[in-house]
Amino acid sequence: DIVAHPDDDLLFQSPDLLHDVQAGNCITGVYLTSGDSGYGSAYAQSRESGNEAAWAVMAGVDDVYAEFNATFGGQPVLVRTLVGAPQIQKVWVRLGDGGVDGSGYAVTGYMSLRDLWFGVIGSITNQPGTATYTLATLQQAVSEILLARQPDNVRSLDHLSDYDAGDHSDHLTVGRLTKAMADSYLPNANHTGYMGYPVSNLAPTLTAGSDDSNGKNDAFFVYSPYDSGECQSFALCKSAGRGEYFWLLRWWASGTTVGTTLTLTWSSAVSIARVILYDRPNLSDQITGGTLTYDDGSSTTFGALVNSGSATYVDLASPINSTTLVLTVTSVSSTTNSAGLAEIQALASSGVDLALNATAVASSQSDSTGQTADKAIDGEISGYMEDGTGSYWEEWASGTTVGTTLTLTWSSAINITQVVLYDRPNLSDQITGGMLTFDDGSSVTFGALVNDGSATDVNLTSAVTTSSLLLTVTSVSSTTSSAGLAEIEVFGWGR
Repeated sequence: DIVAHPDDDLLFQSPDLLHDVQAGNCITGVYLTSGDSGYGSAYAQSRESGNEAAWAVMAGVDDVYAEFNATFGGQPVLVRTLVGAPQIQKVWVRLGDGGVDGSGYAVTGYMSLRDLWFGVIGSITNQPGTATYTLATLQQAVSEILLARQPDNVRSLDHLSDYDAGDHSDHLTVGRLTKAMADSYLPNANHTGYMGYPVSNLAPTLTAGSDDSNGKNDAFFVYSPYDSGECQSFALCKSAGRGEYFWLLRWWASGTTVGTTLTLTWSSAVSIARVILYDRPNLSDQITGGTLTYDDGSSTTFGALVNSGSATYVDLASPINSTTLVLTVTSVSSTTNSAGLAEIQALASSGVDLALNATAVASSQSDSTGQTADKAIDGEISGYMEDGTGSYWEEWASGTTVGTTLTLTWSSAINITQVVLYDRPNLSDQITGGMLTFDDGSSVTFGALVNDGSATDVNLTSAVTTSSLLLTVTSVSSTTSSAGLAEIEVFGWGR
């Protein structure tokens, strides 16, 4: 269990930590920095005492530790063993706290693990000044601890997220360092990295009042009196809007696979017709199956995501209105250590104008001026204007009025959720009513199109599967001599 600060395991790794301690499992907790926050060694060592008290409470024994000095990476390190539960040991390395951004603090010479990791500094000294590590000797120290303990499971912090994206620089560096050493020296051990501060942006994973929530809170609030910078109760953390309130209700492990969930929540219901999933682009981690569940309890299953991180499309049989979307991973590849996504997109349609792939035929058209049916689906929204502007050759003009039709045909069936109509932009010709008919005989009516050629949306109450779309003009303005369209757009998704 390798973390940066004395409260990291209590806040970010529990209830997994709680379960292991209560089960009597052999656990070595390694704390690479003192967590001094620039306040010096007295504050840091008080935090150490708080952490030890919290672990004693979780183990159900007295807060009594025996200590000795060991050598790791050629440097002396303090090791403390919980007397009533000797399977629990603490390793206090006590390097300087690097601060959230990694710029360090004056009390420790502005040294940080982040700067050591990236080669900005050549070495870093511990808080008592009794040990100095280069990156190589710190890696050696971590590897020696891992090899000495031979753990089945290695827990640490987030090794995946970017720096300067909301988490503490020490969390991210410790996560990366631990992941690298575990992969090199214990390739068969299970490695799990836990998200730090940004976990507050995710949905709660613990229910307040549950055994796990209570156990996590109890341990943390045994620790908190030793830390003058902490809120001292769950209620005070909540009322102050502190991060601890959010962290105590959440945990997210980057090493999780099957059973991993991701929840999207909207303030009001949205229409979802297509979800696009982008797997993590590394070739080791791949989601091979999952479900999407909506707030009415219905769900959609999906298969293997494209392993390179390209788009995988999940099309719903019909759009659904929901305030939540829960993705649950049901299967992963054999090499997956950390299921996840590069991106998820939820769309009311495919976002692609499907009319561009159709064939257009009109009941009549103006061949001599090039104002033919295909101009209604050429992707150009323009047409004749009385002042001479506009491009008349980019619109369809029928030369007729009521009863005029335009038929779009696709080579295979598509799902349609929305049609957008653009009237001819001149102010004399205007369609004031019409009907859209699909190949199953169903239809939807629409009213007057915007006369200046701006968009008029025709939203379907549910998706229609069809290979053709027939537009019929049922009414026009009194000045109309040639009904037509600057453009018709069709949205939904291909089938």
